[in-house]
Amino acid sequence: MAPLVLVQTRKFGALDVPQKPKPAPKPAPKPVEDEDLNAKSFSFLGGLVASSMFDADADATPPPPATTTASTLLQRCANGDAAADALAEASYWRAFEAPRAARARRDFDVAAARGARRRRGARRRRALRARGVRLRPLAPRCTDVVRAVEAAGWPPVFALLCDAPWRGVARSWDLARRVLGDCVLEPSMFIWSLRRHGTTTPARKTRCARVGESFGLPHRDFTYGDAHFPDGAPKVLNTWLPFTEAAADNGCLWVVPREFDACYADDGHYDHLRPALPGFEAGATKLRFPIGAARPVPLAPGDVLCWHNVIHWGGLCGAGAREPRISLAATFRRADAPPTHLVADGALDGAVPAFDALRADPGAAPRRDRARLVAHALLMYSDWYDLDGGALPDAFFDLLGAERPRADDAAAAAARATVLDASGCYVDDY
Repeated sequence: MAPLVLVQTRKFGALDVPQKPKPAPKPAPKPVEDEDLNAKSFSFLGGLVASSMFDADADATPPPPATTTASTLLQRCANGDAAADALAEASYWRAFEAPRAARARRDFDVAAARGARRRRGARRRRALRARGVRLRPLAPRCTDVVRAVEAAGWPPVFALLCDAPWRGVARSWDLARRVLGDCVLEPSMFIWSLRRHGTTTPARKTRCARVGESFGLPHRDFTYGDAHFPDGAPKVLNTWLPFTEAAADNGCLWVVPREFDACYADDGHYDHLRPALPGFEAGATKLRFPIGAARPVPLAPGDVLCWHNVIHWGGLCGAGAREPRISLAATFRRADAPPTHLVADGALDGAVPAFDALRADPGAAPRRDRARLVAHALLMYSDWYDLDGGALPDAFFDLLGAERPRADDAAAAAARATVLDASGCYVDDY
């Protein structure tokens, strides 16, 4: 017997099921010559196709104008196109070096700080002389420039587009030559300018809340193999120069000496590049080194601290600190050593050697190359900072002839409303 097959039909026996009259077919759409079908927007919802996509007479909605994010503009600057020349407008940045350009930040009273400095001046000068420290006009001059740049809404690293901080770079370079011999500047320069912190709510998985805050998580900048030759000779030297006094209460640097670092020379160990990790509990951090080995490094303005690949991190500025810390970091590489991962993308291969003129004249750094260096540094540290969250002022977009994206403004408002945690960072899953 043949298998039974059920077929849905329109007839049952001899009786026909009455059918609804079919609607008259719609006229075919008029052909449109040279129509770019790829430009139409095809939207599908629940398996239904929007009928407007077939209407050739419908007016096509023009696409919204393309917006350019801050990260995209910074990438153009780092690549060295016309954006770098626009950002390096000399007349704009020279204005910040005028004597009256430095203004007090919202959280810093310059007059009160100067008064406090005068009151403790005699004792402090005697202590500095005993340590062999000679204060020069460099540090206060750089401090004023950084504060003026910040008062205009710029992240502190943009002070590198002015001349004064480059004299600090030249001082660090002199020290690097004594340690490494002939050396070149790596594209990892940065300027930190802290703000006072009060009582905050702990959070988990953190990024810095504003560009210029310290990296509060202990870390290494390089592996042992990246920082040393096989015979143990150093390839690179990290330098850190405070423009203000750096003390434990205003955010000085903390380090773990090599004698307490079991993984210092062990590149293959899991903990080598992971000396600390965010914990699963709110505000917790997993440390993979003895916490008792951590040492604060207080410095006077103009001092230079240097290291190869030790574990280090920047402290926070307490609410009662006399003056928030401002500092500049620069890395130097021995001339015969291969480039580090900082120039692996090749974006600044042509710009970094140009800074070699600093050895003769600290003000000779080409301003266009400075703009490329600043852009590269911001992109390199973008894992720590939200560049598209309102980090850059309107003047940045004005100089580059771009319009600020609306999303950037919304992100800026959200970032300001986010509660800071105990390390001065805000919650972000990355």
